[in-house]
Amino acid sequence: MGQYLSSQLKEKLADSPVVGEIRGAGLFWSIEFVKDKKTKETFPTDVKFCYRLQDKCFANGMTSMGFSGTVDGLNGDHISLAPSYTVTKKDIDSIVEIMVKSIGEMVAEVSA
Repeated sequence: MGQYLSSQLKEKLADSPVVGEIRGAGLFWSIEFVKDKKTKETFPTDVKFCYRLQDKCFANGMTSMGFSGTVDGLNGDHISLAPSYTVTKKDIDSIVEIMVKSIGEMVAEVSA
């Protein structure tokens, strides 16, 4: 299931303007967020991108773990996913769908 989660995240988020990198192993995956994909410029800390995204994921029906300061102790945002070992393909499809939707909502907010 880990390979399926990886492939789905990478496929569905490939065109997102704020996804800098997707990395992980097994069923533990993280998505790094950037303001600019080309330069890897991070969002300003006051945007609180990862925590706002975490809240959106929760509102859309999924728990996740947002982390900040991952570039230098202050800057950088990522969110981690760690579904249970009993996760099904249908569950992963739902996880990815909620993540894509939630990221889309964040993109709309930070682009406004």
